[in-house]
Amino acid sequence: PPGKSVYIHCTAGLGRAPGTALAYLYWVRGMPLMEAHAILMEVRPCHPKLEAIKEATCDVLFEGSRQKASIVVYRFGTTKKIQVSGLDVGWGEMLDLEYDTKRGCFILERDLLPGKYPYKFICDGLWGYSADHPTFFDGEHTNNYLMVSNNADEKERQDRVRLMSANPCLNEEEQARIKANLMT
Repeated sequence: PPGKSVYIHCTAGLGRAPGTALAYLYWVRGMPLMEAHAILMEVRPCHPKLEAIKEATCDVLFEGSRQKASIVVYRFGTTKKIQVSGLDVGWGEMLDLEYDTKRGCFILERDLLPGKYPYKFICDGLWGYSADHPTFFDGEHTNNYLMVSNNADEKERQDRVRLMSANPCLNEEEQARIKANLMT
């Protein structure tokens, strides 16, 4: 609002503060993302993760697109406890896989938005990846990943492509939906 200001502090310029400022300009003020980024960089050079802002935009707009996804482990030898870290909860949290006596396997079920979710297994406290599940290289690390496909209608698919493009802009309806979600 005119005459008002918001102060967001981040000493390194790498973390959440620049992302918060960028999301505010994009979601609430209605600026095109790259224009908001240019303004932010003029005021203070920083490194907000543009892809994360784009992905968060799609997450907020298409929350109803969540789908059941599961990780199933059939080969586990003498392992007593299997967990995963990563997915939608980040690397600092561990999710327990439950043992299914009928199927003879460990399983974790989640409701996830479409996308690629990296994770690692923690088997009896030891971190690692499983060659039985899809893997990818992240720098020097090998991680597993869970791919949740997009079963959305054609309009949502087109909207996602537009919002993930090099220079995304929200339309008025999308901006109103995001504002409504932020106010609840």
